[in-house]
Order: sequence, then C-alpha cells, then structure tokens
Amino acid sequence: MVLLSFLQEPSTCHYVLSVAVPGLCHIPTFRQETESITQIVCTALPSPAAPQSDAEISSQDTQQQQQIVQQDVGDDVGDLDSEARANSTEQVST
Repeated sequence: MVLLSFLQEPSTCHYVLSVAVPGLCHIPTFRQETESITQIVCTALPSPAAPQSDAEISSQDTQQQQQIVQQDVGDDVGDLDSEARANSTEQVST
C-alpha cells in the first residue's frame, strides 16, 4: 500500500511529492533509529566542613609552629640539663 501524503507544484511541470509506504517500517534499513536513554541517578554528598577563613588557617599554622618550637626548646633544655649534670658530676669526682 502506498499513500500520497503531500503534493505541491512549485513551478509549471515541476512537482514535489511525499509518499508514505508503511511496509518500509518492517525493513531494518528503513527503521527510525531510537535514541538510547541513559538514566542518571543523583545522590547527595555529605556536606563538607565549613570553609576556613585565611585568618583561621594562619592562626592554626602559628599554633602548630609554636608547638614545634616549644618541643625543640624543651628538648634542647633537657640536653643542656643533662650536660650540666654530667659536668657537675665530673667536677665532684675529680
């Protein structure tokens, strides 16, 4: 079965025809391609910690540096104290 779906004469003796042939739909070459649909599933991420200001970061860095310096100074004082005790013990025993 062939159906004439459109007929136009744009100029004398020139025709534009559109025909519908439903039987072509059964032939794979003439089938309309279907778009594959990909489903996207969104999930919420846990909210991140509040961003820190530059002043907070700088303050934390300063505190960490102070702790490191205090540990180093404490170690140096302990070393000096050990040396002083060793020297005093040597002086007493000689």
